[in-house]
Amino acid sequence: MTDLPIRHDRYPGARPFTDNPEDRRLFFGREDDVETLYHQVLSVRLLVLFGKSGLGKTSLLQAGVMPRLTERDLLPLSVRLNRTDVDPVELVIEAVEEGCKAQGIDYTAGERTSLWEFFKTAMFWRGDALQTPVLVMDQFEEIFTLQSIENRRLLAEQLGELVGAGLPATVRARRKAGEKLPYSERPPALKIILSLREEYFGALQELTREVPKILETRFRIIPLHQEQAKRAVVEPARLADGNTFSTRPFQYADKAVQTMLDFLEAETGEIESFQLQILCRHVEEQVKRKQAAGATEVTVDPTYLGERKAMDAILQNFYLDTIKTLPARRDRRHARRLCEVGLLNAAGRRKSLDEEDVVRDYKVRPPILARLEDQRLLRKEPRLGAFYYELSHDSLAQPVMNSRRWRLPKRVFIPLVVFVLIATGVTLWQIRQAESARAEAKKAKCLGTLRYARQRLGMGGG
Repeated sequence: MTDLPIRHDRYPGARPFTDNPEDRRLFFGREDDVETLYHQVLSVRLLVLFGKSGLGKTSLLQAGVMPRLTERDLLPLSVRLNRTDVDPVELVIEAVEEGCKAQGIDYTAGERTSLWEFFKTAMFWRGDALQTPVLVMDQFEEIFTLQSIENRRLLAEQLGELVGAGLPATVRARRKAGEKLPYSERPPALKIILSLREEYFGALQELTREVPKILETRFRIIPLHQEQAKRAVVEPARLADGNTFSTRPFQYADKAVQTMLDFLEAETGEIESFQLQILCRHVEEQVKRKQAAGATEVTVDPTYLGERKAMDAILQNFYLDTIKTLPARRDRRHARRLCEVGLLNAAGRRKSLDEEDVVRDYKVRPPILARLEDQRLLRKEPRLGAFYYELSHDSLAQPVMNSRRWRLPKRVFIPLVVFVLIATGVTLWQIRQAESARAEAKKAKCLGTLRYARQRLGMGGG
């Protein structure tokens, strides 16, 4: 039996674009950024990419810049600093080896004494073409949030040697001690991209002693402007390839696109890629249903999005729909409580929780956390030997806040219920007492009237 081909959605929704053929074709709107960043990488040995969370740094690198580098016999190798059980030098080398294996690169290992010696002696071949490695160190803020001060200094020194001129001081010292090392003064053929969240950009100043040029060449990713966002919406829908995508080509009416962009700008003052992709994914699901019902030509008009309240609901429903995918009612209840109580403060802003606290206090099991992370509702961040969870993007805070409007934490809800029950009981007792008193008063009044009548008639009392 032949497996049916996997059909891809035209809009990835909450997940980032990746370096695969389908996502590369669908990645629109950042063409100028890709071109600028690509040429900057070509011209320098070290570049820093930074920007706010959720603007698409990973997508820009994976679906935009990395494919361009590959065309020039440059070898992008992704590195994360999210482990503390491995020496930083070994951590980088392991990531390089895994990247070579994944890309089918013929790889000759280098000396593992230091990163400078490793890349000075290693060789990378794609077919008959020698490759120049490009270390893409995504989420580089992990050097501050996860690595110890000792490892941070060690890794910074290693990076400084890689991008510096001439022989490292350590190699010179070994030569001076009589060790015969066959190294020229020329640095290794290598490039480095450091990508990190904007709030950690200033922390790079801490590494300038070891890496003097770390702040010299940088690229700041900013929110999409309207023309970029229009391309990100319209162009994926036009692509024709029935064997690749889950929908046939369709188009957007200009008014529908403008309605979407005006709504997003009104929400946050800027067009965020995350929210844009969620709305486009909602539209695509409707197009699927229409095409399945027999529609041959589909034009998306504003009714696909509705008014502002409807679009707010679409963003909110991403959260609720993700929760609904959890199989057990108990897991859904615990996950909602985690998101609506644990991961938002009283003002509705995101906060993070240690995994141990999540499991203990909110009863969300590790497999459920992994599932919510995989569906891009939660983001997992390693910090100094522990993992922390938070909502994956600031744009989710308001929808989650809206969902918790009538939901109270258990520590508040239970005492409130007890109070209401007691108050209700007291009120009912008071009502019964009042009714009894009124009945007695009425009875007394009736008896008094009867005595008066009997006296007037000369019948006497009693």
